[in-house]
Amino acid sequence: MRTRKVRLKRKEEPRKVTRKGTVLFVALLVLAVVGFVVGVRMGVSRKDAKLTGTSELNTRGLYYQLKMARTSYHLGEPIEVKLSVRNMTSSPVALRFSKNLEFDITVRKEVDLLFAQVPKVVWKMSESQMIYADPHDKVLAPGDVEVFVGEWKQLDREGKPVSPGNYQIIGTLLDERSETLQLRGQTAEE
Repeated sequence: MRTRKVRLKRKEEPRKVTRKGTVLFVALLVLAVVGFVVGVRMGVSRKDAKLTGTSELNTRGLYYQLKMARTSYHLGEPIEVKLSVRNMTSSPVALRFSKNLEFDITVRKEVDLLFAQVPKVVWKMSESQMIYADPHDKVLAPGDVEVFVGEWKQLDREGKPVSPGNYQIIGTLLDERSETLQLRGQTAEE
């Protein structure tokens, strides 16, 4: 007959919450809240961020410029946005589009959240247009500029007038590169 050694474990008593444990928990909670606040602060625009009527990008031999006439508009006043694309190379460059829409505008309202502003999409130009497959190219010779124009009439997705405030206007060239630039303006009552 074989005998087996069996080791018995002692039943542990439940641990009591100590003052040291409570202090550690509170410190970790405070660090988590501070980390969240800092993350939100870095991830959204600041209330005091400056308004920008022009945005530029130079990449892959093309110079992009998104522009609106001013940074402040009266409520209801149409806002025209222009995206110009210049070929900075010494060779022709093709802008390849897969649909009839070549340029899109997205407007986001900056909604207050504590000490920062979180953007909420209020309008997209592409949502109000008939879009269909239409593969085509626009070839830019060296130094040539192509200008794309869009207009926001300060209406939301439902066609209702927007309220005063700060807005981000994002222009996107819808070619294979899909470059995006951003402006920041405001609307105000007269």
